Amino acid sequence: MYEKRLFKSRVLRFIYAPPFTKLDDVSDDDKPKPPYKDAPFYMRSGYYYWWAFLRENEDYIACCERGGTGEHAELYNDFGDIRDDDFFKWWRNTGRELFCEQDGEGIEVFLSASDAKDKEHHVLMSIPIQKDMDHLVAEFKQLIKPLYNNKRKDKDDTVSTARYPVTSRPVVSSLYARLKIYQTHKADTEGKLTLNEIGKLNGVSASDNNQRAVVTRKQLTAAQNIIRNVVLKRFPDAD
Repeated sequence: MYEKRLFKSRVLRFIYAPPFTKLDDVSDDDKPKPPYKDAPFYMRSGYYYWWAFLRENEDYIACCERGGTGEHAELYNDFGDIRDDDFFKWWRNTGRELFCEQDGEGIEVFLSASDAKDKEHHVLMSIPIQKDMDHLVAEFKQLIKPLYNNKRKDKDDTVSTARYPVTSRPVVSSLYARLKIYQTHKADTEGKLTLNEIGKLNGVSASDNNQRAVVTRKQLTAAQNIIRNVVLKRFPDAD
């Protein structure tokens, strides 16, 4: 889980890395690898690509041009007009509230056994509060860790409470490559570029031109699928 501290000590939590800046006290080990050398910090975040792929959805852009009416009006109420190129402005004003985890159930205290309520995904414990606090905390961690690990064997089992949860772990390098291939194909309005040439322009490695064309086609199709699915709240679904 990643944390992003805002002004007035408010903290937002994210399952995946949010867009960091140079001001964030986060080590390089805790940041996703950049999609290319010297890439801006925000391009290391999967949430950036949700915004970037949504900007390629022509139906949603048409909704923005209509002022948020018609098809995708409900989505527009959350994401707003994304035609401005300033990602961080959108992120600060809108995006981070869509992707951060909502405050869920907290720890409850029952002062008597008769008040205790057995709940799914909860553990009931009896804590002797007359003990030293440091000792209690240490003992609590020792007891809860095996229970936690047994129920949560895979960190990706975390159920997101975000308003717009990511459907699977975003691979930044792959998202970047697919986006660039799609944008190159889109810009070639006259269809002069072959798939092999589009692949070359975007650094697709292959043993020969035919293989490069095949790989580029797969990446292009995946990008088109992501663009189609992003308005359905399925990101980064490439199927």
